[in-house]
Amino acid sequence: MENKYFTPDIEDVYVGYELEWKCKIRNQDWEKTICDTDLISIIYDEYEHADFEEPYNEQFRVPYLTKEQIEAEGWKLLSEDKYLQFIKSGYSISYIEKLHLLIVIALEEKQISVTYSGECKDVNTFRKIMKLLKIN
Repeated sequence: MENKYFTPDIEDVYVGYELEWKCKIRNQDWEKTICDTDLISIIYDEYEHADFEEPYNEQFRVPYLTKEQIEAEGWKLLSEDKYLQFIKSGYSISYIEKLHLLIVIALEEKQISVTYSGECKDVNTFRKIMKLLKIN
């Protein structure tokens, strides 16, 4: 994958959201951080006052979802041929990195059903999907 990062949409940022921030005040390089209310205020302020010299997209970025991040969430890797396939707690997931496509399948005794199929660009979205599906 060529680009490993994207700029989050302002409406997607919330308390607990993981991103990387390049603080222009401290003149620092990219720093991984978890948003709190103070950082969200800064993000919104920067977004509202972004200009051509220091655009919003050059200050905040989020890494695309990786195999390692999925494994860190407790999923066991089964295969990584054409796409990544994992298993956990009666569920199977397939992730196509180039398309940022996640497919979640419930593996029940008598029935297999797709419970989610759609875009999932980052670990924040991945966690939200898992929470909504009540997959621990």
